[in-house]
Amino acid sequence: MSDLNFLKSFLTEDLYIIKENQKETAPYTQAEEKAPQKEYQEKESTEESSIINEPVEEIKTKPFPPHKGSFNKKIFIAVQDNDNEFINDSELEFLLKILGAVKLSLDDVAIINAAKSKIELTDLMVWSATHYLSFTAEPISQHNSQFYTPFQEDTVQCLSCDKLKEIAADKGKKQQLWTALQQLFLK
Repeated sequence: MSDLNFLKSFLTEDLYIIKENQKETAPYTQAEEKAPQKEYQEKESTEESSIINEPVEEIKTKPFPPHKGSFNKKIFIAVQDNDNEFINDSELEFLLKILGAVKLSLDDVAIINAAKSKIELTDLMVWSATHYLSFTAEPISQHNSQFYTPFQEDTVQCLSCDKLKEIAADKGKKQQLWTALQQLFLK
């Protein structure tokens, strides 16, 4: 019963397909029977291929930048130093004192030189950073350009500050930084 070719020997008259809302009917032949199926299958495969072949937006991330520190607590620190690979010794010493005051060490952070590596906030989220401290004298975000005022950008706690050299020389800026760091790390 699966082979319907035997019907040719029994049915010798022309067959007509009657569709609703159609005024004229045309003779139905076996050649016409296969055409609509083929057409339907082509459309179906075209639709499937368009779904399969749609370009998938790739998530492109930058490689983790060269840094000083181990990044164990996922804290990113940006400094601006045109003369050194990461940071000069006196500024590193000052930064380590700052970190020690909030119970952090070089093992907890990644210090990058913004003069050598450009970092975007979206990169920090991909790298699972919890905090981003910028000592570059440039705001981290266009949405929040206030210095020494912690803010959250998606999942990352951020703080924009002056350069370390300027903070070290100004007692008022040291106090502002200390207040901000307490809000971020000593809640």
